Amino acid sequence: MKRVIIPIENYELDDYKTHKDGMKDYAYLILLISRKLISFPYLSEENINSISKPFLMMDICKNSRAFLFISHNKYFCVSYPLNIKQDGNNVKIYSTEKNVEVTNQVISECIGIISSLATNGNFIDAWMNDDGSNTQASLDILELLLHTEPSYLRYDYDPITAKGKEARHPVHHLDINMSRKGKYKLGLYEHLSPKDFVDIVSEDKDCHFLSKYVACIPKRTQKKKGRNLKKKR
Repeated sequence: MKRVIIPIENYELDDYKTHKDGMKDYAYLILLISRKLISFPYLSEENINSISKPFLMMDICKNSRAFLFISHNKYFCVSYPLNIKQDGNNVKIYSTEKNVEVTNQVISECIGIISSLATNGNFIDAWMNDDGSNTQASLDILELLLHTEPSYLRYDYDPITAKGKEARHPVHHLDINMSRKGKYKLGLYEHLSPKDFVDIVSEDKDCHFLSKYVACIPKRTQKKKGRNLKKKR
């Protein structure tokens, strides 16, 4: 399994961290990630806990996930439904399901269609109203992305909102699902490092287990009794 790490520049952050509309935002995010993969040089840093600036990380495997580390206290991951072939520093993105290569042209066309959804209402309307400027490859890829489960998981540190209501909005928590209607939280007793976050969704790591909330639990006791997501030993 090959690990790819790419820096995210400050001017790009808003595009990567704003998710309000479920599937359209997910499709847009996957397109941005794909553009990064085929256009930008990689970092050689292996210890992700030591990287100080925002970055994208992907472990290239059969069931790839994209991890985006926005800050020290906020990171998330989503499923990545496209296939990746790497040859040195060159990356090819494609879909075996649609038999389509995802080029920069395809990505640009897909982003244009997503922008038009704001006026055309939905993907069917955008497809029917297409004036022929978009290739069939772009329509096929966008259809695939809009029918893929995002598998969204986010770690967040939010002491301001949590103040006085830690049981309902924990300082450290996981947000599950991308859309507002389907989102819910799982609380944590302590900070989750980037490596720990990756381990939660890694198929080759031990599962984590839930425990009930205990208010004002001392730090020394936390280490003995575990946290909301407690790793099996």
